[in-house]
Amino acid sequence: MKSRMVRIAGLAAGMVVASMLGACAKGPGFVNAAPQTLLVCDFKALENNSRREGPAIVAQAYDSTSVIPLGAVVVADPVLFKLFIAQTIGSEVTGGSTVKVSARFANCGAYPLVFQARTHFLKGSGAPAEAASNWTTVHLPPGLTAVYEEASFSRSDVVSGFYIEVARL
Repeated sequence: MKSRMVRIAGLAAGMVVASMLGACAKGPGFVNAAPQTLLVCDFKALENNSRREGPAIVAQAYDSTSVIPLGAVVVADPVLFKLFIAQTIGSEVTGGSTVKVSARFANCGAYPLVFQARTHFLKGSGAPAEAASNWTTVHLPPGLTAVYEEASFSRSDVVSGFYIEVARL
């Protein structure tokens, strides 16, 4: 009898969870939407929107003529450049009035990636606002994402741009 009640309770709990998930899936913007199960990367679009004189990963196309684009991830190694995509790149002012940057990287391959990243915070003139940050090791599992974050020592009224450098270990 007790075993049967446990099974019925388990079945009821499963139905409640399934109905909650169904309600979530039918919310605004999710009508008939299936959850994303596979990370799909379009390297052709990345290549078409990248600088021709060297590899740089950007979150969107840009029309910059600067040698190193601001707000971008710059990759010096052409092999490493084709192994991951920067899904998002952004910055925000912290509570202490410094600048925090972050980049979410997606590994589109079947093997784990390990690389280094560091950030250059720049003044409005393009000169460094401070020394480049220390290299940070980023571990990027296959088919998944990882976030790199760095904060400046300089105040946000001094920092007007940044770029993130990525290199092999």
